[in-house]
Amino acid sequence: MYLKISLVLLFFFKSCERSSSSTASHVPIEHDILWESAGDINDRVYCLLHVGTTLFAGTYHGLFVSTDSGQTWVISNDGMTMTTIRAMVEKDGNIFLGGGILEGGVAVSRDGGKNWSDVKNGLPNTSVSSLAVSGQRLYAGTFGYGVFVSEDNGLNWRAANKGLPATMGDVTALATDGEQVFACINSDTGGVFMTNDNGSVWFNISRGLPPDHADFTSVVIRDNVVLVSADGDSGGVFVTTNYGDIWRRMNLNDRSVTCIAVSGPVMIAGGFGGVQSSTDNGDTWFVSDNGLYPQGLPDVNSIILLPDRVFAGLNFGGVYFLIPPKKMPYLK
Repeated sequence: MYLKISLVLLFFFKSCERSSSSTASHVPIEHDILWESAGDINDRVYCLLHVGTTLFAGTYHGLFVSTDSGQTWVISNDGMTMTTIRAMVEKDGNIFLGGGILEGGVAVSRDGGKNWSDVKNGLPNTSVSSLAVSGQRLYAGTFGYGVFVSEDNGLNWRAANKGLPATMGDVTALATDGEQVFACINSDTGGVFMTNDNGSVWFNISRGLPPDHADFTSVVIRDNVVLVSADGDSGGVFVTTNYGDIWRRMNLNDRSVTCIAVSGPVMIAGGFGGVQSSTDNGDTWFVSDNGLYPQGLPDVNSIILLPDRVFAGLNFGGVYFLIPPKKMPYLK
């Protein structure tokens, strides 16, 4: 089965390479990408994290851990007080989880995910929607209370909201590039914000976004290029190379995008419409979700790219994977 998938994917990406060198009118819309179910998680999957040889899946009903590339999963909740896991990040060998629905917080494991303890001193009693690491600082995005920062691996937190909207919504995504931190905030006065002084002051970089943009869902930074996704009919993937003076909406087939994963020239966007892929830095996109969900509802919340596999976590339940061809050294 793995050989069959690899051959199909090899054909797919070779076709992408040929198509990207031709005119857009000759680019095919669909390719026969084959996804397979990874294990027996039937719960809604919000986020995925890969550390060493361990794969973590944060779900509506807890954390699942796999050490065999998703073939089998075990639930890990020793010492954990939260149930819903919405965000995960690794820092200095520690695994941090953010979550909750109304009453959430942050938990940490210092033994590879076997045992957990709360680390939320200074955090408000609200859901933590996003996490990110910048140097020795850990950032947490919350629902209704903005961004918090910890400088002692989560033991203590302080608010870092100067410049953010007074009426705070959900900080749905955080990403870092060196000392630069980017935050997506969904509210009537929200948008995309950045800070380059450890969260002391934030700047709104949404000014060049189209006026009909939808709710923001993820942010990725690569070589001073900022990519932001948004869901809904007015969503999509927006890109800026000048920190928000000008934004461009990428030409995806479906505009409802929840997550973006990038490695080299490969970009994969997942959302309510499934998965779309690009092998030329987003110039051309291809529908690539065949087999992703048997019921035909491939609503994707999270995607991670590894050298030997691509994993997707689905909103309607489960983790799926595909095996890329070995001649893709830019997946790393």
